[in-house]
Amino acid sequence: MPELKMAVGDRLETKFLLSGRVTIDGFDIDMVNPGPAPAPIFHDMVTSLPYDVGELTIANFVIARDQGVPIIGLPVFPNLFFPLTGVTVNKRAGIGGPSGLAGKRVGVPLGFASNPA
Repeated sequence: MPELKMAVGDRLETKFLLSGRVTIDGFDIDMVNPGPAPAPIFHDMVTSLPYDVGELTIANFVIARDQGVPIIGLPVFPNLFFPLTGVTVNKRAGIGGPSGLAGKRVGVPLGFASNPA
C-alpha cells in the first residue's frame, strides 16, 4: 500500500486523523503532529517539501505557486476561520474603510502565517 506523509495541526477537527481513527482507504498514513497550530510546518511546506499532504495558509500557497514551488492545492478546509474578520481599528484614527489605511501604520501578529500580510 502506498504511504503518504501528512502534517496537520492537533485540533478538534483533525484529532481523528491524527489518532488513526479515521483512515484514508488505499494509503498508509505517516502522520506528523506539529502541535495545536500548523504554522510550524508552513516554511517546510514551501521550501523542502517534506510532506505529501499538509495544511498551509492560502496566502502562503499563492505566494509559493507564484514563486514556482511545485505544490497543488486541495479544496479541503478543516478550519474555516478567517482572521480578517477580526480586524480592529482605533476609533481615533479616522479610518472609515480600507482606503483610510493609506499612509497609516498597520500591525500584524508575528509568525510565518502572517508574513504575507
